[in-house]
Amino acid sequence: MTDFEDHFTFYRDMAVVLILLPLAVFLLIWVPIQLKYRAGKWVGLSLLVYGTSTFILGISSPVDHSLLDNAWHRINAPYHAIVDTEVGRASEKGIILSAEAIATLRLKYTHSVNELAVELKESFKQQTPISGDSLVMELILVKRATIQRLPSSNWDDQESLWPFALPRDVYHQIRLSRDSIHTGYLYELLHEYQSLFVPIDPWNIEDEGMQTEALNRYLMQQNYREIAAETTQVLDLLQAQ
Repeated sequence: MTDFEDHFTFYRDMAVVLILLPLAVFLLIWVPIQLKYRAGKWVGLSLLVYGTSTFILGISSPVDHSLLDNAWHRINAPYHAIVDTEVGRASEKGIILSAEAIATLRLKYTHSVNELAVELKESFKQQTPISGDSLVMELILVKRATIQRLPSSNWDDQESLWPFALPRDVYHQIRLSRDSIHTGYLYELLHEYQSLFVPIDPWNIEDEGMQTEALNRYLMQQNYREIAAETTQVLDLLQAQ
């Protein structure tokens, strides 16, 4: 599983380009020569040598993707660990997430993740208690902190850009909840919101795998001050009850 969805690769999607590119380079060299000089058999001979050399180099010098793949997996390991930990914890509480949902949660930078975030955000506004799997998925998205904002036509509207359920909607669900496990998740969600706004230096993170999360948290602190204030108000209100 990669962290990108429907990603494009020449080798898989346009292998013919890998053949045409060396041929284009060859023609780029020889066509001007033919226009000025009588190349004769040298064109065919050069094509044979060029093709043979390219083939031999391709076989004798294969590209080793293991170093790049291992580095990529190492960087993303902390994010996958969040998903695995929360899925396991939810399972112990009797909340089961589908394999499709887990696969989506492990992705980054995809339209599927954005669509899931929008769907979850809207589900907190409903007048019935939200499902347990939706609570777990929302908590995972917040803990991963890989989404800075949702697509919006109004960049000045913090509420529409905020990628998670609004604090007031989490409070709304707390009032609707009759399940102690669900209520616990809702409280935890608010505290995770609060942790997003704890000052952080994204350029002083030793774990390279968490640098993206740290940078996103830093940008959220700059862009969602009203959401931070609302989170504090909701937590104060709950504490006073």
